[in-house]
Amino acid sequence: MNPRQSRGLTNRFPDAISYIGSNFSALLVPVVIFGSGSRPSRLNFRGEISVMTNCSPQFAITVDLTNRAVGFCPTSVGRTMACCLLGLSIASYCAEAVDAATFTHKVRFYMNMGVVEFGMYGNESPLGVNNFLNYVNNGSYNDSIIHRTRTGPTIAGSLLFAQGGSYKYNGMSIATGAPVANEFNAANGLSNIPYTLAAARGSDPNSATSGWFINQTNNAAGFDLGPYTVLGLVTLDTGIIDQIPYLNNLPILQGSILESMPIYENGEVIIERALRVPLIPGDFNLNGVVNSADYSIWRSNFGSTTNLVADANANGVVDAADYIIWRKSAGSGAAAGAGLGGSSVPEPTAGLLLLLLGLGFSLLRRSMRSTCRLVADTM
Repeated sequence: MNPRQSRGLTNRFPDAISYIGSNFSALLVPVVIFGSGSRPSRLNFRGEISVMTNCSPQFAITVDLTNRAVGFCPTSVGRTMACCLLGLSIASYCAEAVDAATFTHKVRFYMNMGVVEFGMYGNESPLGVNNFLNYVNNGSYNDSIIHRTRTGPTIAGSLLFAQGGSYKYNGMSIATGAPVANEFNAANGLSNIPYTLAAARGSDPNSATSGWFINQTNNAAGFDLGPYTVLGLVTLDTGIIDQIPYLNNLPILQGSILESMPIYENGEVIIERALRVPLIPGDFNLNGVVNSADYSIWRSNFGSTTNLVADANANGVVDAADYIIWRKSAGSGAAAGAGLGGSSVPEPTAGLLLLLLGLGFSLLRRSMRSTCRLVADTM
């Protein structure tokens, strides 16, 4: 859906928000713009801010501020503050105003295009989510491919998505278990909007097994009527999902079930590894609390690129950065602090400590250079 164009913005941004899946009235996002100096200059924002809540399958907004947002801000410091306040205002609205479903699990796909993560709706779709997690846990999705990206022979007029869970990279079919019942229920608010993960199936609504798809376009009108059970929502790197339907296909496969199979760097789009990851950063044993047991998992897997349960920052290796994430979260969870037993947070060995110190200085330098990414030009 195209962003609604703003009609004129001073300290409020009415009618600049496009929303998906819900009937909201006009939204007002108040923004206070600070500056200093005696002569304020006109400020023109250009660019686009996209915000999608991690907790809601029903709400995604895009704010188009191209040559529209006008405020007052004379200095570079003031411009930066204005940019950040705008983003925070929008994010705050999303976080507080939407009564949303809650994630019960989290899954990560390490792909040859990058890393994608999903929050899973186990309360709304318990059978489907449990079924999906079983395939994740038994390794069925490792070295599997995306084999379909649209409903028609061309992109034009098609519903777009990324479908997988049926074939391995070597061409073999994924072994499937018993089918699960369809759980689509419009009353729970889940819908096949962009970036939702849903269960693929055959002509029988209750025939879902290993197959899944990620909606790239708003496919509610077509797939909600199917119906197709919504399992989760992409929470990391929707940009990868946006690319997949537009990748090239192999002409030789035209007319076959694989005619829309995407080709990436002269090969298939591959899910190299799929695994459950913690909802709470640092909870590497997935027991709902971050404690010394999770530290032990990190330490025993330090340096691994194959056992990635302790890869907290999703960079493909268990390293010092993951320890920092664990340490920051230590004591968090349902039984906060219980697992630490009143003792101090475990420290890494001397060799690991040197790596951590080097990482700390690197992060400090990076934070000092970082600025708000919304571009502001004075006029």
